[in-house]
Amino acid sequence: MERLQQQFERAVMQMRQLPYQVDSATKLRLYGLHQQARFGNNSRTVPAPWQTIEFSKYGAWQDVKGLSAEQAMRHYIELAEAIGRSQVCH
Repeated sequence: MERLQQQFERAVMQMRQLPYQVDSATKLRLYGLHQQARFGNNSRTVPAPWQTIEFSKYGAWQDVKGLSAEQAMRHYIELAEAIGRSQVCH
């Protein structure tokens, strides 16, 4: 688990330091996985739909409900690696 945690932290830092923007859907997926890895299932109150950013973030976190912290970390790492690979190809 410690090695996985280190890989996860490294992936989070890499995503924060990207020299380019990723699309909104990917950002939301990363957000949901990050929150699930850190805090587990979302227990927050559903934001009002007109609070579009908070509502979208809530949905992204809900989409990964039930994943363990380890699963969420692995998915985050895999997505971060795929983002890195796709940008190298361009």
